[in-house]
Amino acid sequence: AESEAGKAFLPQLETDFTSSKIPVTIASDLGEARWRKLLWNIPYNGLSVVLESDTKELMESDSSRQILKKLMIEVVEAANACGYSIKDEEVDNMLKYTDGMTPYEPSMKLDHNFKRPMEIEYMYRKPISAAEKNGYKMEYTTMLCRQLEFINSKNIPKK
Repeated sequence: AESEAGKAFLPQLETDFTSSKIPVTIASDLGEARWRKLLWNIPYNGLSVVLESDTKELMESDSSRQILKKLMIEVVEAANACGYSIKDEEVDNMLKYTDGMTPYEPSMKLDHNFKRPMEIEYMYRKPISAAEKNGYKMEYTTMLCRQLEFINSKNIPKK
């Protein structure tokens, strides 16, 4: 539970960041904010590695775009199963948002390119586990996670 002091601190923090010209968004619920972030991170980070593509390439292919959308729908359904209210239309909003972005390689793709460990635990395993605990199986996300684990194991030598 959030303390009263913490609640009072957030508006001041937002003011300080904004006055310093640093964009900031204050979330009323950290759990929901995490799932909203996963709505983009799960599909784009993972598929950029597995399909060896940047965001523009992923968005321009009908095949990969369908996979992106299915992964996003799964994230919405998992978030809802976990008690967070993310609406279905957020999927199309996220696709439109990404259509307008400058093409780039997400952080997981850069980690892969430079043979660094990919952040699979918090971006994939924990959300999959949370959803399962709430009765929802993230089948597509689990498959993507397993592919990333395989790729990661080839990139990172065992000690």
